[in-house]
Amino acid sequence: MINRTTCFALIATLLIWSGAATAALEPLEESTEVSVNQTQLPVNSASHVVIRRSGNREPLIWSVDGLTTYYIGFGTGAVSLKELRHAVRIRQGEMLLVAVSTETGKVSRIVLDVPTQ
Repeated sequence: MINRTTCFALIATLLIWSGAATAALEPLEESTEVSVNQTQLPVNSASHVVIRRSGNREPLIWSVDGLTTYYIGFGTGAVSLKELRHAVRIRQGEMLLVAVSTETGKVSRIVLDVPTQ
């Protein structure tokens, strides 16, 4: 049988380990879902995504770069920015997921959320 001191030491050790493990979990991206109608897509790979917000709030402006990837639908392969811009033009009522890297502050990916058939 384990004595009380050993039991408390074991519990304290487990709590410290679990706290350290949780502290190591940091998000890699922060994302927001916005309407296509309130979003201005970048014009090239060294440009910005601009999201107009309601009221008198300042727009969100995030940089894109050559590492930013673009998708039409979830679970699909990456497409070019030109292809995404074309798809957005013909799907004005849809939503976009814009994911921003917490490390760089740049857009890591943009996904046009198209309904599955």
